[in-house]
Amino acid sequence: MPAQWMKLGDVAPAAAWTTLDELAARLGADPGLPPVDPDDFLYAATVTRAGLEDLHVFRHVLTGAYLDVDDAGTLWRFVGRGSGVDGYVVVDDPAEALRRAGLERAERLALRTRRGPRRPDRGGWLTLTPDPGTDAPDPAPDAPDPEPVPAGA
Repeated sequence: MPAQWMKLGDVAPAAAWTTLDELAARLGADPGLPPVDPDDFLYAATVTRAGLEDLHVFRHVLTGAYLDVDDAGTLWRFVGRGSGVDGYVVVDDPAEALRRAGLERAERLALRTRRGPRRPDRGGWLTLTPDPGTDAPDPAPDAPDPEPVPAGA
């Protein structure tokens, strides 16, 4: 079961982010679970497993804990070597996987970040713009375009 851990400058496979986005959407429908924000994760590794879907290891930026999900959207957890299984076992309860990834703790930590609480309906992110596809508010309509920065400046 070889794992390819990311190094600085490596680019995560696009399909891995799609898997995390789909997982976040699926779990977001359950009000009993903490929100899964894909932007709160770093891509850490790909684990190639014979006869199984590739496993994607994501690391939460606030808690440092891991969320392991395969290409099919199944959640897994690392159990180590020599425990009678080959490193990972399926997690049947999404709440357990999110707890192990520290998402409930992340919600408390988020209160101390500049972004603040997450969604108002569940203590969530407060948005500054009606467009959910951007992180910054729209500029004022009469604001001048920013000056380009000269090369080498």
